[in-house]
Amino acid sequence: MAEAKCLKIVVAEDNNSDVTLVREALKLHGIDGEVVVIRDGAEAVQYFRGVDLDSRLSAPDIVLLDMHLPKCDGADILTALRSTERIAQTPVVVM
Repeated sequence: MAEAKCLKIVVAEDNNSDVTLVREALKLHGIDGEVVVIRDGAEAVQYFRGVDLDSRLSAPDIVLLDMHLPKCDGADILTALRSTERIAQTPVVVM
């Protein structure tokens, strides 16, 4: 039997309560994964560009995106993510 893949989940969210809710929902539904929390939009853009340029870094399996982050809004983050080569097709859930 194949071993279940551990998901890499990026949560771009600046509200601690919302991050806690995401973690609790994942746990409640038995979704095991590495959760990467990014607190502002500029950091999110930098993160996605870094993952795109460095093939040694694992790409996220899904992104949970707050559209109202400080320093860079969600639309700009989504544009940056979609302009990458490696992770442009990564599913994004807008929160």
